[in-house]
Amino acid sequence: NCWSLLKESTPTNVFTITAYVYLPLVYLHIFQQWEGSEEDLKKIKMTKEKMIDKIQASICLLENFSNVFRVAKPQLCRVRGYFFYLLGSPTRSRGLWDKGIIIARELGMMYEEALLQEAKVLATKKPDDRPAVFYAQQGVNVNNMYHFVK
Repeated sequence: NCWSLLKESTPTNVFTITAYVYLPLVYLHIFQQWEGSEEDLKKIKMTKEKMIDKIQASICLLENFSNVFRVAKPQLCRVRGYFFYLLGSPTRSRGLWDKGIIIARELGMMYEEALLQEAKVLATKKPDDRPAVFYAQQGVNVNNMYHFVK
């Protein structure tokens, strides 16, 4: 699975950025969908603490990737910002998203800058008005992701 593959390898190709970005996004999406519901987390054989550990570990993998390929820095800020937002630290999230916007501008990455701007806007909405992990801004379906994160 994706987790094992990324955990056991080193970043060697910039084109693998999608896997490094999506792994924590999928975990974040599952975490937000089932936040507070231990019963639902048992369906994928995880506790809330184990899920948080997986999220942190997958963000570390993305950080390692971004240390090799700077183009991943804006995505790292976006993903880490989501994580802190879900843990109840919106101020820290906004700081990360602002940092990501600055890096994206420096690198001329308009799409990543727009994703970070969108994260800031969505974070101002009430939870019921906001998509799950802002739907990972891609509409990830949790039920189809079990195999991805086991």
